[in-house]
Amino acid sequence: MLRPRFCGRAGFTLMELVVVLAVTAMLAAVLAPQVMGRLRGSEVTSLARNLQTVAGAIEQFRADVGRYPDSVQHLVSLPAGRRDACGYLLPGAFSRAWAGPYLSRRVADTGIVSNSSTILLDIGRSPTLSSPADPLGTLIITAEGVDRATAEGLEAAFDGSYDPSGGTVRWIASASADRGTLYYDIPIRGC
Repeated sequence: MLRPRFCGRAGFTLMELVVVLAVTAMLAAVLAPQVMGRLRGSEVTSLARNLQTVAGAIEQFRADVGRYPDSVQHLVSLPAGRRDACGYLLPGAFSRAWAGPYLSRRVADTGIVSNSSTILLDIGRSPTLSSPADPLGTLIITAEGVDRATAEGLEAAFDGSYDPSGGTVRWIASASADRGTLYYDIPIRGC
């Protein structure tokens, strides 16, 4: 009868398993912050690129139509019979000047998904209506589901420092405080 050469023990000892787990835990502790930092960096980069793309599309829409859109949806489909960002009705002549689509990406019914956040469809304006005394203002692009670290990264990228209450980027925490709503302001030239 043939017997296997190693007829002693089978498997690993408890000490060997503990050593393997300890080495794995040390590697995870060293690598996890780097991996998380890169993931966070990619989320900031992705949302920044999407916000800038929408802002550029809005400017091109304004150059063609002569008005600002009140919805991101108007950047991909003709805004016939709609109002502009200042609340004025878009006449047919303005709609005929539309040369879009101004975005090359799909816009879902809820907005533009950017990793774990969503750029909403509605484009706000501050002040709400233009007056001859104040023809300037800002359009406001809103993104929901933005975490604090991403907001801080965007604030640093667009404004150079973190001040969530002012500047190009503003962030307001939601009830959970993990995520919130980000407001991206675009300077405009009146209505």
